Amino acid sequence: MPRSGRRVEKSSFAPQYLVFLALLKREREERGLSQRELGRRLGRHHNFVSSCEMGDRTLNFVEVRAWILGLGLDWVEFTRKVDQALAAQSAPPNGSSIPPGNTPPETASTDKADS
Repeated sequence: MPRSGRRVEKSSFAPQYLVFLALLKREREERGLSQRELGRRLGRHHNFVSSCEMGDRTLNFVEVRAWILGLGLDWVEFTRKVDQALAAQSAPPNGSSIPPGNTPPETASTDKADS
């Protein structure tokens, strides 16, 4: 993190990743686990947990799986929660079910001239 205290946006998915991190932290807190206890369960120092929760360190897939198991969560249920939170965050105001930037390519016109 730069000395100015501002976070550097490392990815175009940063807002979605922050939603994911907030869910990880909330799940830990709801279970009454400290960062120190989760770190112990993960075999890592509590600073690792803190750095990940603040977004200073990105978790890879294997680390996320270990984190979820360390919290005693069901993987499928947690991913459903993440999907719901992301859908709520990025729901387009026009009611479309397709998030912005994910519109399918235009299909070829069926009004082609006969060859």
